Amino acid sequence: MTSTCFQCDKDLVPRAKFCHQCGAPTFLADEAPVAAQSTSEARARVKQDVHGAAQIPTSTRMLQTVLVPRMPKPKPPPPIPPAWQRFVQAPLWRQSPVWIGLGLVAAVAAGVALIGDVQDKLAQQSGQYQIVTRLTSRCYKDSRTAIDAYVARIQKASGGQETLLDSAVLFEYVVRGVAVPQGDCSKIAEALARPNRFEPLLQPTPPR
Repeated sequence: MTSTCFQCDKDLVPRAKFCHQCGAPTFLADEAPVAAQSTSEARARVKQDVHGAAQIPTSTRMLQTVLVPRMPKPKPPPPIPPAWQRFVQAPLWRQSPVWIGLGLVAAVAAGVALIGDVQDKLAQQSGQYQIVTRLTSRCYKDSRTAIDAYVARIQKASGGQETLLDSAVLFEYVVRGVAVPQGDCSKIAEALARPNRFEPLLQPTPPR
């Protein structure tokens, strides 16, 4: 009875050790003849073992599978914060000399503003003093204290829109432009302290 190759099912030459078609071993050279059923079962078992071994990866593939590292996926770059956040979080603001310098600059700026305010007040007081001094010659019946009170009353009537110097300038301007009866400026100051302060001054003087 002719045997067939368990690998390619090709008819084998009697007592051949290898298949002349695919080269697979026949396992029949040194074996005694057996029944057809036993040979068929042996061939099926050997064929199953060979196919199972063929599915196992070779040593080279196993080494490649183990040794080749898996590259991690690159992480996306972090989002860039806005400019104001980068400015606030800058390392510069963690240095104490920077804060000392800023404090000195703020102190100098506050000192300059304070000095300017004081100088402005002194200039207004000086200007007001000179105007009141000139008014004493026109309002000779009123004392210097009374004229200062007239100027403060006129400034208060403006609702804070004028300074004392502005009110003094206005008072002097009106006093120089109208007649001052008997050197008394109280009527003029009273007229300038009203809401409609220019109306009485613009009315014509009735004939005597």
